[in-house]
Amino acid sequence: MFYKTSAFSFPGPRKENQDFYITQPLDGERHVICIADGVGGRKGGAEASKTAVSVVKNTFLENTFTTMSALFNNVHQTIINYGNANNLPEMATTLTVVYIDGNHITVGHVGDCRLYHLRGCGIITKTHDQSEKQKLIDDGVLSRERALHYHRKNILLSVIASDKQYELFETKFQTASKDRLLLVSDGVYNICTKKELLTLSQDSSNVNKWIDKISFFIQNKEVKDDYTAIALEFID
Repeated sequence: MFYKTSAFSFPGPRKENQDFYITQPLDGERHVICIADGVGGRKGGAEASKTAVSVVKNTFLENTFTTMSALFNNVHQTIINYGNANNLPEMATTLTVVYIDGNHITVGHVGDCRLYHLRGCGIITKTHDQSEKQKLIDDGVLSRERALHYHRKNILLSVIASDKQYELFETKFQTASKDRLLLVSDGVYNICTKKELLTLSQDSSNVNKWIDKISFFIQNKEVKDDYTAIALEFID
């Protein structure tokens, strides 16, 4: 199984883009993509997300990856050490890592970036937002209609931080030829709905065109946050 990838990352109204990402080919049919979104309400968000992505990249390039749990523990400890050394006691980031080995996908996830899996006319969200809003939806307290206007939608319940623990979400699944994956930060899906992302994919003959259309769609809206997307398509 082979693949093609395309990506973008742009800052929101702030001058500093606190999203960091990689799309890193490895040997054979292996590839790793990830996005880390620095927590903007805490000092050191950009440093946290940059550190997280650096640890992920080095782990896979040095061929020392074993499990998502071990990887995220390493990221967490590195952020703790960095925060202590640089007087950033509250630095924090989300992190979603997608490891592709042929048609086998392994996902590790903390925070609220999202991974979508597209096949034919369908799109499935493979991650779970670790946010206050999502928990209220899951508990039946908040309807999806009311959630669209929920005022605390950016409150996260789990992040990788130098001063607290996190909850790791993991999943595995398989892909087929012509499937597409899309990994995005919240700056994308808060503007471009799941249905709109699917429609843009169906109107795009390849992932480069798809990524360009997503970027153009967002830039013609009111951008309030950094926005990052990585698209990957499996081919014969």
